[in-house]
Amino acid sequence: MSISRRTRTFAVAAAALLLVLGGTALGANWWAQWHFDEANRLVDQQQFPQAYRHFEKCLWIWRWSAETQLLAGRTARRALQYPQAEAHFDRCLKLGGRDSATAGAVALERLLIPVQQGEFVNEDLLWEKVRKEAPETPLIVEAMARGYVLTYRLGPALRCLNMILERDPASVEALAHRGWVYEHTGALTDALKDYRRVLELKPDRDEQRLALATILLKDSAEEARREFERLLERQPDNPRVLLGVAQSYHALGLPAEKERPYIETVLAKDPENSKALSILAQSVDNPSECEALLRKAIASDPANLDAHWQLYLCLLQQQREMEAAAQQERHAKVEADKVRMAQIVGQELTKTPYDPNLYYEMAMIYLRYGKFDKGKEWLQRALRIDPSHQRARQAYAEYANKAPTPHQTTAHD
Repeated sequence: MSISRRTRTFAVAAAALLLVLGGTALGANWWAQWHFDEANRLVDQQQFPQAYRHFEKCLWIWRWSAETQLLAGRTARRALQYPQAEAHFDRCLKLGGRDSATAGAVALERLLIPVQQGEFVNEDLLWEKVRKEAPETPLIVEAMARGYVLTYRLGPALRCLNMILERDPASVEALAHRGWVYEHTGALTDALKDYRRVLELKPDRDEQRLALATILLKDSAEEARREFERLLERQPDNPRVLLGVAQSYHALGLPAEKERPYIETVLAKDPENSKALSILAQSVDNPSECEALLRKAIASDPANLDAHWQLYLCLLQQQREMEAAAQQERHAKVEADKVRMAQIVGQELTKTPYDPNLYYEMAMIYLRYGKFDKGKEWLQRALRIDPSHQRARQAYAEYANKAPTPHQTTAHD
């Protein structure tokens, strides 16, 4: 073969190789672009965990893009995946430099991580940005809303959520959170409106459907029944759904045989479920059996207000007046604690959010009813505000290693 022929052959092979490599690069870039676009689409729909998975795949190809690292970190932060967010922010700074346009965005994101977790160390700075209508305002307000909800600062939470919904009336997350805030401040009509709107936009939001059905139990048992039965199709093993079906049947005056299978299903898995025991007691005719069930329910969860009241009525029915009077007094104490907690959460924390005594008081109520995890959370909040708070330190030392009883309900939550 002549030199010129070999040269031509080599040139053709080289050209073919370049075409293959070019096509591969174009294909890889197209693949990354598709995942990038899909991630942004899901971010717009507030589906942050799903969006983050697409950013991860995109970065297999675009790993040198500081902007994409920033967007991936921001999405991870909004998906509550904080270690992943920090890793992307580190890469973003290495790629773009600490004087780049993305560096300022990373600095803000790192301010929002503790805020979103309820630690408002830069609260005034962030509100100043909001007042100046900085471009980052939607991200700031969203993070602060989450932090306020997490720490039960419901007044500022409502302010942030209203700001979000003014910009985007169809924000499902903001509507869901605002419904929760309304529910916990006693504005049940407003809570129902927000939960219904969430379900119009996203019918698969089971958490909001369950909240809606639970509120409806008080005044609209038939509608509550429909919602619980719809949930039952999707969550046949959820104790809260099973007990909700039973409660709606009881409220509608249906025969006890209709509701009992749902209660027994819960008790088969959790024989000491306080709520199930107190619901079952309502369908029992024998006063002694009813009393035994209610005492067991109260032993499982001393905060079960309904069980306390039913036991009072059961004792009255048996003409045990002195015991009934003592039980009525116990019911009044539990009710007073519940009212006090609602007052702290709904009013006082909005007025004085940095008063450690309020957090300590909340903690002690939870601890009094054996809800150790919740109690320790509130003690930790008190100690973050005032690390020298002596009573909170003593209580935390006493309860640090105590665990909650698995079957307890969350009557005060």
